[in-house]
Order: sequence, then structure tokens, then C-alpha cells
Amino acid sequence: MKTIDADGHIVEKDLDIRKYLPEPYSKRGGPLLPSDGLDTGMGGRVGGMEGNDIPTRLKDMDKEGIDVSVLFPTSSFAVAGFMERDYAVAYARAYNDFISNVCKASPRLKGVALLPMQNPAAAVEEANRAVTKLGLAAIAVATQGMKDHLGSQIYWPLYEELQRLNTPMNGAWSIPTLNRATHFCAMTARSRPSTLASPGRSRIQSREKRKRPSSIQVNWVH
Repeated sequence: MKTIDADGHIVEKDLDIRKYLPEPYSKRGGPLLPSDGLDTGMGGRVGGMEGNDIPTRLKDMDKEGIDVSVLFPTSSFAVAGFMERDYAVAYARAYNDFISNVCKASPRLKGVALLPMQNPAAAVEEANRAVTKLGLAAIAVATQGMKDHLGSQIYWPLYEELQRLNTPMNGAWSIPTLNRATHFCAMTARSRPSTLASPGRSRIQSREKRKRPSSIQVNWVH
């Protein structure tokens, strides 16, 4: 029986993504993503392995007895809150190209794709490309910052496509826009239950209200 790390992460950097971005987005000044200013590593006391090179990651997997690691993004989850729709499309494609190439280093690494949820039609197209062309294993969506909830009818074509592709969608927690916490641990404890429960509830209520059948697999991760 294989041991699978179903919530692995990669720490992508601007330099990693920028080389996959087309112009004019690759020429943007400053960081590609907004910063929340939080020290998620808590002064170096947690994390660290996510940012290492692939050979080091594989050695650590051997040490921990992990056969396969499913890799989620880290800072790139912020794409869900982008105001510029075209930039969101370009960034999601660039990230997916990046993680696909990372996973080519070993069949033990399985990448998870991001989608530009600001543009539902482009999200459907990118989901298809990510799975059929890039070989990515799943889709991930950080719901906080999205203008429409996951139960919205505008996302039904995406769910139908994921169902056709037999590909799971993973809803991930993210930081609330209005955050009254004073440090990372308090923010995490306060935000995760609400940001995971709200989109799940909206999806269920939408399905019940419209009697919309669906067999799509949805996972909630943190």
C-alpha cells in the first residue's frame, strides 16, 4: 500500500512564475502577488522543506516513508482575489505550466492546478488544459476574495467539465478580507472554519434549490 501525502506544498517564487508569464504581465514591476504581511513560518520555527530543490524533497519523502506527494501552491492561491481578469488568466496558466514542469522531475510528484475563477469560461478551458495537456492531478480554489460563491450558476459549466474529466476540486482556506487577528495562529484558528464552511454550504444550498445533480468530488483542505 502506498503512502500519499495529500496536502504537500511547494513554495513558488516570483522568478519561478515570471518566466512562464507572457508579456506584458512578465514585465510588471514589483511582486507578482500582493503580500498579507504575515510571517507564516513563525520566525523559521515551522515549515522549511517546501522551499527546497526537488532532490532534497525526494530524499525527505524517502526519510518520511512517503511514496507520492500531491503539491498545492502556497502564495499563488491569491490569484482568486485578483481584480484584473486577464492577469488572473495569465497567472493561472503560468503557475500551471510551472508546477507541471516541476512534477516532470519525478512521477512521485503530482501537481494541483489553479484556475482563474474571475473568468468562468477561461476557468473551464484552463481546467481542461491542466488535466489533459499538463497532466495535473486536481484543481484547487481558494474561495476568499472571490466575488461569486462556489454555488453560483456561473460555475456549473466548470463543474460539468471536472465531472467529465473525473477530476477532483479542492477548496482551500484563505485569509478573510476583514481580519481582526493580531498574529498568524489566531488568524488561522479564526478563519479556517468559516472560509471552508461558507463555500461548502453555498454549493449544497445551490444544488438543493435548483435540483442540480452532480457527482463531482469536492475536497476541503487547509
